[in-house]
Amino acid sequence: AQSYNNIGGVYSELGDYDTALEYYNKALTIRQKVLGDEHPATALSYDNIGYVYSALGDNDTALEYYNKALTIYRKVFGDEHPDTNTIKDNFNQTLDKVNSSKKNDGFFGKIASLFKRKHKG
Repeated sequence: AQSYNNIGGVYSELGDYDTALEYYNKALTIRQKVLGDEHPATALSYDNIGYVYSALGDNDTALEYYNKALTIYRKVFGDEHPDTNTIKDNFNQTLDKVNSSKKNDGFFGKIASLFKRKHKG
């Protein structure tokens, strides 16, 4: 699992997120089977997968994976542990992207609507 995770990390650093996701998922599958669903290493896999989805622009899926990681870290390490705080930061940064995107969509959607009304026909 660690080797798959490391290979995923290399592909992630290279920007080949689809291949990174493939290896991170292999690591996750092994960690779930061997270590269980509530082990910190399993949480690390969730975090890595969340990062890839965020990099791909699929922030909703990224948030799902970050939330899984955060739930495990809080249970195992507590709310103030540095690793828990790292996951919180990842989650919050992605949430900020989602909220910012929704604000921009609303703003630009209104502008586009006004533009269409003024320039009909």
